[in-house]
Amino acid sequence: MTKAFALVLSLLSFFLQAKENPFFLNYNYKVTQNERSYARTLTLEKNTTHIKIEANDEKNGNEKILLSKETEKLLEAQYEEPGQKILTIFIDNIGKKVLLKKDRTKEFKLTQDTFTSESLHYVGSSPGKNLALKEKKTFYLINSKSFEERKMTFTYEGEKSVKLGEKEILVKQFEMKVDGFLESIFWPYTYFFWYEVGTGLIVRYEGREPNKELKIIEII
Repeated sequence: MTKAFALVLSLLSFFLQAKENPFFLNYNYKVTQNERSYARTLTLEKNTTHIKIEANDEKNGNEKILLSKETEKLLEAQYEEPGQKILTIFIDNIGKKVLLKKDRTKEFKLTQDTFTSESLHYVGSSPGKNLALKEKKTFYLINSKSFEERKMTFTYEGEKSVKLGEKEILVKQFEMKVDGFLESIFWPYTYFFWYEVGTGLIVRYEGREPNKELKIIEII
């Protein structure tokens, strides 16, 4: 075997392995809020035990996320916003608690139905996983910005083909709302999540921020 032929085989092997690892990829998003748009990038890397995610955008700074490969749930996260103290989230599966640290520290009880607001925006890590059509799941959502916990519902609205930019993508659509009649009077908003069928990657999000501004995140 010549050196040139061996080099070709090595390169071919490299590209085939890259195709077999779909989570070692970079994605670009457009964020629109208050009639202003800015860029967001997302990098995913999967190994034998974890999914590592790094997100950067022009407005909100940097995020580093660690998910369990087996459950695809959040294990640890770190957020660095311009001019703000670093926010760190720890998931203690032994002590069954979620710990948030920033300018203060707060603990929440961890159950199988506890999620953080950040973990809904990444691969597979949503309470809607494995829901049947129109099936609803109730869960607790921790908002890391307000350090509050709310009871929410996630409803699977089915699959559909959507055009995002120049791409036609098959997605699963979910709706999230506050659980309870009285609570919904004070916060009547609906949040929409579109995850790509197959990869579980979020391709579009639409919802109201705490200041009630509409925020849309869309893959490009």
